[in-house]
Amino acid sequence: MASGIETKHQAVAATGNPTFNAAAGSNDCNPSPVSGASVTWTVVASPTTWGVNVTSFTTTGVINVAPWPSRPSDLVTPNTANAVDGGNITDAAGNNNWKFAIAQMENYHKAGGGRSPHWHAYAASRAHEWAHWNTDWMVTCIGALWPTANTDLDAITIPKASAADAAAATPLLQAQIDARMATLWRALVAVWNPIPDSPGLAGSTGYDAGKAVLDPLIANIRAYAGTKGWH
Repeated sequence: MASGIETKHQAVAATGNPTFNAAAGSNDCNPSPVSGASVTWTVVASPTTWGVNVTSFTTTGVINVAPWPSRPSDLVTPNTANAVDGGNITDAAGNNNWKFAIAQMENYHKAGGGRSPHWHAYAASRAHEWAHWNTDWMVTCIGALWPTANTDLDAITIPKASAADAAAATPLLQAQIDARMATLWRALVAVWNPIPDSPGLAGSTGYDAGKAVLDPLIANIRAYAGTKGWH
């Protein structure tokens, strides 16, 4: 870390860098713990102190989305709705019946609902998990708590007399950075854990996002049924 004299500390925008697993065995979003290693910084000098200037903050994690079948022409479930001639939606009795498919997807964001074992979409699961990251984590958690942590980190100093040069000051300052980032992680967890993630429950952003994907599929089925005169 380079030394230098800086008279102005600027706020650093948080950067999210999750690993995305598009072929996982589960659907979930798991932010990784933040720590002193999550920030980069430089040593800054004043006439009497060595201080900290944060230059970046990166938060990481893992987003998992499990594959979901999409067999556009096959009258089987589980499946992704394809309401066209030669598609997988019919007016016959059974799992491929148009009313059954609609009811299954409409139940996704209702109390006691969730992903149907018969009709869903990979895109809905993907949207669900990314909503947890982009909204719940990056906005509700990081967006609310990082700015204060950034300010606190930039305010860290040690007396100039306690270290012969910037290199000697670095580990002393790093220890204080580590402590503040540990406090930030505990605060982030306290905000993250209570965030709703249940079908039918207000504030469940994942289900809101998934529903936004399923709604057009439902609308397409209704429109197709109308053109076929199904009742």
